[in-house]
Amino acid sequence: YTVGAAIIGTLTFGLISWIIPKGTKEIVRFENGVVQEPWKYEGRNIHVKIGPRTYAYLESYDATHNIGYRFALETIDSTVLRRRLTADAITWDSTKQAWKMTTQSVRTFHGQTGETLVSIPARDTTLNLYPKDFSSTYRLAETLTSPELGDLIDNKILRGANDTAQYLSVKYERYAYPFDTIILTLIGVVLSARKSRAGVGGQIALGFVLAFVFIIFVMLSRNLASVGSVPPIVAAWIPGFVFSTIGLFLYRVVPK
Repeated sequence: YTVGAAIIGTLTFGLISWIIPKGTKEIVRFENGVVQEPWKYEGRNIHVKIGPRTYAYLESYDATHNIGYRFALETIDSTVLRRRLTADAITWDSTKQAWKMTTQSVRTFHGQTGETLVSIPARDTTLNLYPKDFSSTYRLAETLTSPELGDLIDNKILRGANDTAQYLSVKYERYAYPFDTIILTLIGVVLSARKSRAGVGGQIALGFVLAFVFIIFVMLSRNLASVGSVPPIVAAWIPGFVFSTIGLFLYRVVPK
């Protein structure tokens, strides 16, 4: 039973990490195009950390035409502003995979010696900022393979985003599921070995109840991780820990 559960767990990990996200991506694309209201980015005064010392600012962003307005790029050393570039607008060029900036003003601060101001004509530039950063996040984690999810998390950590926990929760859940499969299988073995007056029907009913409780624990732990009450890695393993305890208890009380 353990070997069989391990094989199923491994297959499950492969499915939820690579295969299922690709199918979910098509489902979400259909929902966004037909079921959901048309996506419109409504963020204002957007601040994004795009490098160790570099911060981008946009007053607003038009996701339909991929244009950002009142753009600023700041270089900050500790708490001291060293350089600030401003442009009236930036437009995404999908062919060049770069941003086209309008005429820019670059102000460089030299501490007590003063500052310099330089005007630069329109040009193309690359930034750690992309139109997808302003796209819909509806069921986003479910549409990403594990490597893609890892890249997204790394990028969010770099930027200091405040919604990283929900993506970390999904990542750790994917690693926990194979072990949960083994735990639930062993619980099933223990329950099937226990004789009951209710017969097989009672054992099946008890199994369904435990499965339902397990799903409740998964949903609860996911919510705890999303709101930051529990670290995501801990939340992902809560169902496994609880049901491991239940399994050990059942193993001890069942007749050998």
